[in-house]
Amino acid sequence: MIGTLPAEALVLVTGLFPKKPPSPAHVQQALNMHARAASAIKAFLNAEKSEKVEWEKPPEQEELHKDLLAPLGDQNWAVDHLPMEIVPQYLIVINQARKYCADKWPIYDASGLLPMNYALSQDELGDIWEIIRALDGIKNFFDDLKAHCLTPQEVLAVKTCYPDWYESLDKIVFDELTTFAVKKRQLTWQQEDQVRVLRGLPDEAPITVKQNVVPPPAEPRKERAKNRLGSETAKELQTRGDSIDSHADKNG
Repeated sequence: MIGTLPAEALVLVTGLFPKKPPSPAHVQQALNMHARAASAIKAFLNAEKSEKVEWEKPPEQEELHKDLLAPLGDQNWAVDHLPMEIVPQYLIVINQARKYCADKWPIYDASGLLPMNYALSQDELGDIWEIIRALDGIKNFFDDLKAHCLTPQEVLAVKTCYPDWYESLDKIVFDELTTFAVKKRQLTWQQEDQVRVLRGLPDEAPITVKQNVVPPPAEPRKERAKNRLGSETAKELQTRGDSIDSHADKNG
């Protein structure tokens, strides 16, 4: 693990609104994040149809907005089970992700005696909540992928706020797609669309995998036997021919 990847993985475990420092269990889950992601991508590719995901209702929007605007914690959080440099990185990643969401929040100033903002419409709140969910835990992100409803906005948020993690995830997707292709499996059009969203590809863009990894089709058993017999016969004829030529030279 290099860069901010450990801190980003930890945020994807604890979420954007932790009430206390990460626990040893959280750290272990973060260490297992690569395997968890590979398993989720493999399950998505092997699934014959999408899975239903229960939509989580957003909290009251005024409180949600306040939570996004409030910086998290103290750089002096004491966490004995984490390297010293991880805690500041962890807090920075969370606060940057919160700011990303807060910056997406539409602000409509309301005129009046007291400063206030107009409430968001349900559609606007839904758009913000979609982004928050994607950044608030890896389960939400993969649930949307399994449901075939992952959006470019969610992927962009993850790519922007957790760049090292997204780079790692993209490599996992590429490797799992290659394994999928080796097995001569085919994606549904819905899966293809989600792969393009996940990898930031344009609509209808080709989905590529590693080259020269697909083994040649195995020959049927009878064909292999025939080819082997033909090869052995050729060797025998060559041997006989050499013998005849040698005998002719001696008698010549």
